[in-house]
Amino acid sequence: DMPEQLAGKTLMDLDLRRKYSINAIGLKEVDGSKSYLSPDPTQPLAKGDTLFLLGSLDDLEKFQQEMK
Repeated sequence: DMPEQLAGKTLMDLDLRRKYSINAIGLKEVDGSKSYLSPDPTQPLAKGDTLFLLGSLDDLEKFQQEMK
């Protein structure tokens, strides 16, 4: 699930590629009604959305630790 501190932010706001060297490759909305490949970087994220990320294990762990 989407960490609460990310709710309302966009992928552009998060700047995942520059800050963490990871890419958002998919998004599933919290209610499960919609899934996206290459999600819209301007769409606000909602608490409970599932974000699919691609990157090295080290980079993904760094992102995960900063979201705790």
